[in-house]
Amino acid sequence: MNMKVSTVTSGGVNISVDLDELRIINNALNEVCNAFDRVEFSTRMGATQEGVDGLRLQILNLLNTIDKE
Repeated sequence: MNMKVSTVTSGGVNISVDLDELRIINNALNEVCNAFDRVEFSTRMGATQEGVDGLRLQILNLLNTIDKE
């Protein structure tokens, strides 16, 4: 795995990941979105299901764009 942290600030973190790592993150988010009950989702994840699914969709769109190149 090649994840590298570029910067860390109070507003966020910039990281670099390779395609395999990005696919792992996408797959993990997909599993989480489908595994947890909606009632306990935010408690277990620290985020809303909509927020996590939105992140997953952004990553999926990026992967689809990369795969088309």
